[in-house]
Amino acid sequence: THFCVERTDVFLSKKRSELQKMTAEQFEEIKSGVLAELKEPEHTLWDHYYRDWLEVKFHQYKFDRKAIEIERLQRLTLE
Repeated sequence: THFCVERTDVFLSKKRSELQKMTAEQFEEIKSGVLAELKEPEHTLWDHYYRDWLEVKFHQYKFDRKAIEIERLQRLTLE
């Protein structure tokens, strides 16, 4: 368990440093790319089924997770 906590701290520290060095333009470019990917519709019934199945499997039941993530990401800023 200690190893996992330590590795998580290292990961978070590295990502925090990357964000601090990032320009607003770089941030917006990455944000736009992630938004475009999230807005991409499922192309097959299997894709839709699998997304919903993961909600059931992990007892989350947030079947509108994708819409929630899009809305939150649109509000996200670098500050």
